[in-house]
Amino acid sequence: MKYLNLGSGNQTLTGQDGTKYINIDNYPYPEVDIVRDIEKGLPFDDESIDEIYTSHFLEHINDLNFVMEECFRVLKKGAEIIIVVPEASTKEAIRDPSHVRGFVDQTFHYFTQPWATKEAHFSTKCDFEIVTMQRNGFELHVKLRKK
Repeated sequence: MKYLNLGSGNQTLTGQDGTKYINIDNYPYPEVDIVRDIEKGLPFDDESIDEIYTSHFLEHINDLNFVMEECFRVLKKGAEIIIVVPEASTKEAIRDPSHVRGFVDQTFHYFTQPWATKEAHFSTKCDFEIVTMQRNGFELHVKLRKK
């Protein structure tokens, strides 16, 4: 199994099967396996990843659509991305000057084909389905599955 932790910082994670997540960050923290600007793409083959986890990272991304499309590209069919972001209406979401966007429960609907095709001004290669979405304190927890 191959798991990714995007924007990992010093966090280390282990999958249910005991496999260590591959840590990717643009800063060379001691626990980072691959130092990379993710907005330039992910260094993995199409449909080669079993799970992606990202916590408090996507709010720092300028081109969210590109990053979500890269995640979609590398995930195997049926694989999931687990996302934790600050919810836009909270102080935690807007107090950090490095945050470039806010997230609400409707944000990730744009990465599902039925929703995205209704929005003529937005186009994405993603075709995720929303597995779960819940607000937990100031955070939005989302799990998307690649169709």
